[in-house]
Amino acid sequence: MVTEHSSEFVYKCSGTVAGNRPGAHRSKSRGPGMNFVAHARLFDQPDPRRLDLRASVQNLNGDWLVRTYLQRSALPVKAVVDVSQSMRFGTPGKLQVAADFLSALGNSAHGYGDTVSLLGFDNTFREDLYLPAGKGAAMGATMADRVLSSPANKNPVSDSDGLADTVDRIIGTRGIVFLLSDFHWSLTKLTKLIDALSTATVVPLVIWDKSEVIPPKPGQWLAARDMRSQHTHHLWITSKTRQQWLDNVIHRRSEIIATFAERGCLPVFFEGSFNAERISQYFMEQII
Repeated sequence: MVTEHSSEFVYKCSGTVAGNRPGAHRSKSRGPGMNFVAHARLFDQPDPRRLDLRASVQNLNGDWLVRTYLQRSALPVKAVVDVSQSMRFGTPGKLQVAADFLSALGNSAHGYGDTVSLLGFDNTFREDLYLPAGKGAAMGATMADRVLSSPANKNPVSDSDGLADTVDRIIGTRGIVFLLSDFHWSLTKLTKLIDALSTATVVPLVIWDKSEVIPPKPGQWLAARDMRSQHTHHLWITSKTRQQWLDNVIHRRSEIIATFAERGCLPVFFEGSFNAERISQYFMEQII
């Protein structure tokens, strides 16, 4: 169930877009637009509507000159989503938060005229979740429904190998890559994977459930299941245990931020729900 069908957010790519398909983003392509770039001979650019009489009179070669402009172009957007067992934890669940984002992404991309595609992974690339680049008002709901209905893999744990398998398929891609995960796995290989996507703008979205970051009050028993071993462990929450829990959350958050900051991108954290305004604010603050 997607809870935010009407959500949209603002996004943009760092620098200019290399593409000829008209859209809403700054580009290097010449075409109909408002940003003047140079004069060209009417013979080379036969568009008399752009004729510049003053520049033509001053031209020493006697050529008729027209004004050329940079057009606005579309860009490709990709969503890479962790669908491992840990992403199915919580209420309403971290996959639900991811689905709400995908729904909003589809709405936003449709407004910009951009294409959007979906790739999923757990401990490997999930062929069954792949959606090739498409555009249209229904893309957001289609991506969200595919993620929510995805069956859990027999190996429930995501890891960097699963992401690496996915990144191998989009190396050299341009545009924007949204990376959604709780990142409950080793970060040692993450910087190399980000380097493999250096031609794109990578936007990490860290999705945690509130019960992961806010421990129970002291004096309670907690039954916790290990995602790797599937064993249930019982823990008595004391004041010391609770403080250690909070310290671990802060430490892990700092690790994730530092890892991405090494490659010039900062993550957006969501705890329990998706907020489209935070994505818009991120692009306004981070992307020049």
